[in-house]
This record gives sequence, structure tokens and C-alpha cells, in this order.
Amino acid sequence: MKTVHPSDRQIAMGGLKRDEVDAEFLPYIDRINRFGFCVTGQSCVGHVKYSPEAIEAFDLAPNQTHWGYLWLLCSEEFAQWINDRAASWDWVFIELSRFWNENANEPTCTDYGTFELVFAWDFSAWPRPADDILAAVEEFDRDFNDVN
Repeated sequence: MKTVHPSDRQIAMGGLKRDEVDAEFLPYIDRINRFGFCVTGQSCVGHVKYSPEAIEAFDLAPNQTHWGYLWLLCSEEFAQWINDRAASWDWVFIELSRFWNENANEPTCTDYGTFELVFAWDFSAWPRPADDILAAVEEFDRDFNDVN
């Protein structure tokens, strides 16, 4: 299984400011970062406020005021695999996410071949997004290790 390029991992880990991350997100981040095929840095439970343009464009309900996200750097194999899982997650705010979906923003790829995905959600969905993403990471690891 391919891994995240060491330079990309270093950038993600170096940019992680633990004192600025929502405390309840840190255990998820620590568990995700154990794996070689993915790494995450700055992520947020749901304190990012929707812009007035987003409220209008997405026709948000009055109680939808904030959103959260998980930024994930990953190998191509894992990026494609988790993309299929993300299609079934009802909490994903597609228009603010970055993965292969017709309404999402296209993922980017670093110079080292690491894919950058972003999964966004309305804050009311917490902690389901972190639970689902972590479960997917652990499932991928189990499936890969069972095959090899």
C-alpha cells in the first residue's frame, strides 16, 4: 500500500496547532494520523461560520449557522476508496467538500502525488462525521492488512 509522501506528512503535522483544534477532535486526529496512507492536520468540529453568500446560495435553514470539516491528505488508493464511502454519508455538505462527486469541489494533488480531500458538514452532525471517517480509515487498514 502506498503511503503519504513524508514531505506532505511533515507539512500536515507541522501545520497542526493542537491548541487551536477543537479539543473533542484531537482523539480522532491522533488515531487517523497513526496510519501511513493518510494524515490530517487542521480540522474543525463546527465553529466556521457560514458566509452570507453561502446562506443564500445553499438556502440554509435559520439554525444552520456553522460548519465543520476534516482535511485529509491520502494515498491515491485510499482517496479513491474513501470517496466511495463518502457517497453514502448523509451528513456530508457536498458543496463545501473536496472529493469526487458531481457537486463537490475537485480534490487536489500535491507535487508528491498525495491527494487532498476535504469532508465538510453542518455542525449539528457532530460527532458522526469524525466517527464515520475514522471507521473508514480503520476499515481500509483492516482490509488491506487482511489481503497482504
